[in-house]
Amino acid sequence: MDRQAAALLARATAAGIVPAEGPARPDAAAAPRRARASAGASGKGGVGKSTIALGLAMASGERGVRTVLVDADLGMANADILAGVRARRSVADWLAGRASLDECMVRVAPRTWLLAGASGVARKGALDRARRMRLVAGSARLASHV
Repeated sequence: MDRQAAALLARATAAGIVPAEGPARPDAAAAPRRARASAGASGKGGVGKSTIALGLAMASGERGVRTVLVDADLGMANADILAGVRARRSVADWLAGRASLDECMVRVAPRTWLLAGASGVARKGALDRARRMRLVAGSARLASHV
């Protein structure tokens, strides 16, 4: 798994998704911090989206990048299972207002957190406008910390 993660990290670095390690720029302190986001989607299940996303998140955390993996699947989420953690709250709890965003975060490794998705949530593909806006606003709040 380490070789696979290293190869994936090399590709992400080459693509500019993960910053390459190197000497700090003299103006680095003055430069604004920019959050980077990557999204993966497919119309078919079982193609490896969660595995790749978790691998990228873990590799980024290992390189010192504070990272949050958001499993936005409300039907058959599995990032928590792949990460070997048990999330007490999920993105569905947060979107419904039953939990705060902080309560839904699970640390999976140093500098790496997971906002777990949910399984079996009714109307999984039909988020109303208010919940879509809540998801966007929450993502912006997460981006300010990672």
